[in-house]
Amino acid sequence: MRKLDPVKHENKRQEILTAAMRCFLRSGLKGASTAQICSEAKISPGHLYHYFESKEAIIGALSEAYLQTAAERFRAAVGGDRSVINAILSEMDMQAKGSQPAKLALMFEVFAESARNPEMAKILRTYDLSRRGVMAEVLRHGQRRGEIDPKLDPEAGATAVIGLVDAAKAMTLRASRSDVKKVQDTFKSILTGLLRSPTQKATKSTPPSRSRP
Repeated sequence: MRKLDPVKHENKRQEILTAAMRCFLRSGLKGASTAQICSEAKISPGHLYHYFESKEAIIGALSEAYLQTAAERFRAAVGGDRSVINAILSEMDMQAKGSQPAKLALMFEVFAESARNPEMAKILRTYDLSRRGVMAEVLRHGQRRGEIDPKLDPEAGATAVIGLVDAAKAMTLRASRSDVKKVQDTFKSILTGLLRSPTQKATKSTPPSRSRP
């Protein structure tokens, strides 16, 4: 029996994922067939199943890779002296402004498909739980540093933050560029007010003292 080379296997797996993403962006979630993905990746259908058992498995792997990248960004951002809130706001900016319209549309297509496809619903639940876990970890870190309101429940806060981030992304598909900027700023203000510790709120709201002449 031929011995599997783990490096070559992983490299090919990544090639398939990259090819699949191109197909999804070009044809949509339902429009991109496994045959198209095989053609894009230059492999046979039989070869594909050595790496992924279904199209849903490919989508799950793409979601996992995206989440891992985002988690690494957050951990790197808050690992030093950077404010946790600023790191979250920067992530909101990056996701809303840096994503292509086709990628954003694909995300909402996954949401819609999960209501009809049990396999997709399972993938989305797993992704969402992991995503909230990463954000809750970031919020707990901010609480330990005194930046995040200690009374905030990290799990509930994580859900609220993710909801605002997703809403900001949705706006880039629906509104003009000038409107998006205004809404983004409003989302940031709401998010900051939700997360900031009472001490920081008092510091921000207290006007600087003036020395008497």
